[in-house]
Amino acid sequence: MIDIEKEQLSSVLKGSLLEFTKTFYPLLTGRDFIISHPAGRESHFITIARSLTQAARLELPTQRLIINVPPGSGKSTMLCMWTAWTLASYPDSKYLYISYSKNLAAKHTETIKRIINLRQYQFLFDIKIRHDSKAKEFFQTTAGGSVAAFGSSGGITGQDAGSPGLDRFSGAILLDDLHKPDEVHSDTIRQGVIENYRETIQQRGRGINVPTIFIGQRLHEDDIAAYLIRGDDGYKWDKVVLKAIDDAGNALYPEAFPLEMLKIKQEKDPYVFASQMQQD
Repeated sequence: MIDIEKEQLSSVLKGSLLEFTKTFYPLLTGRDFIISHPAGRESHFITIARSLTQAARLELPTQRLIINVPPGSGKSTMLCMWTAWTLASYPDSKYLYISYSKNLAAKHTETIKRIINLRQYQFLFDIKIRHDSKAKEFFQTTAGGSVAAFGSSGGITGQDAGSPGLDRFSGAILLDDLHKPDEVHSDTIRQGVIENYRETIQQRGRGINVPTIFIGQRLHEDDIAAYLIRGDDGYKWDKVVLKAIDDAGNALYPEAFPLEMLKIKQEKDPYVFASQMQQD
């Protein structure tokens, strides 16, 4: 590929999270990235990509974004791709990737690392991971960027998200499923996650232009998403709420969860359906 073709393709991929994902997901997994085709609405992948793109371009009014989406909707895939995508333009960016366990977060940061290590990615964007970054839960780029994994109930020491004093994107706090489903009904454990966010996580963004992104399904009427939606942390959040069955009665992701399957879940397990599938 001659230099002008490389620059053109690099520019196209930097300009579109969906095009980036459709290009690198097959290289990573050996499978095509299929955009869903729900009846009567746009694909949830397009909706999520639009909001994440606004976050990367610092176009969110609050720099805080909540995406409530049913499980199995490819949310973590999109967030991993987004992290690698933003690093392609800002290789010095610093991210905290936080899930309900450090092992789960490390699984996602390893995925991000694998994307960056693809030879096609390195060729197009001239970005490399430092040779001494061996761990899957923490790695650095040669440009000074970093991605670190943490659990939502554990301490976060020695790592921050973003950089102060910049008027451009420089990283993000990523909150991907902060509650474990089989623990969220424990008042003590659930409140512990919220307190750790309030006392520790919230302070880790190092600049007014460092987005905080929460993505995950609702699990309880008083979960961390409810805490954020109510503005109990003192901030307003931009909200994207995606229901498994939309208000017109159509399935959000019919290729994975057809309407007939969702209605069985709704009848047999109404509480789980209302919370995890309908974000209610």
